[in-house]
Amino acid sequence: EDPPPEIRQTIRESNYSRFPVCQESLDNVLGMVHVKDLLLQCMAGQPLDLKSAMHEPLYVIESTSTLKVLELFKKTGKQAALVIQEYGDITGLISLNDILEAIVGDISSRDDLENPQAIQREDGSWLFDGMLPIDEFKEILHIRELPEESRGEYETLAGFVLVELGRVPTITDHFEWDRFRFEVVDMDGRRIDKILVKPIKDHESKQAS
Repeated sequence: EDPPPEIRQTIRESNYSRFPVCQESLDNVLGMVHVKDLLLQCMAGQPLDLKSAMHEPLYVIESTSTLKVLELFKKTGKQAALVIQEYGDITGLISLNDILEAIVGDISSRDDLENPQAIQREDGSWLFDGMLPIDEFKEILHIRELPEESRGEYETLAGFVLVELGRVPTITDHFEWDRFRFEVVDMDGRRIDKILVKPIKDHESKQAS
């Protein structure tokens, strides 16, 4: 096991938030750690302890489809997996953010959109751009919290829709959550471009009764 100063330096110099913990080499993975858990140790005045912060790693083989990995993340609640080849050797690490950026697009690399990202229609429904930041979406519809949001699984409305559906949608795909109906109304390749959000009338009538 590397000394704590060397571990801290590795974390500081990396852009990753999750790391495999190995004994001597990648051939012997003991578990995975999240930088957030190590930071909590530090804030509590505790010494750096990788073993107490470790959790069981998730493994996927190289041939696993992106959407299958997304389904595994949703089913297990994990946000990263070690990638292995057919002989069991580890070839890399894939995270939920990697998948969302590949399918939805990297919000930080997109130019500001000239058109409004949220338009309210006469019937009370809203037409949203998929790249609308999730915090702005919640503020518009007065939503306190969305599923999986606390784990940081998405940053945009398109990311939320993708996680809820568990696959790349097609136009007219829809689902209901809480008091709203979400429908994908436009796609730009694999990216969710426009989403129609309607209040569910049955929900409104139940609230009034």
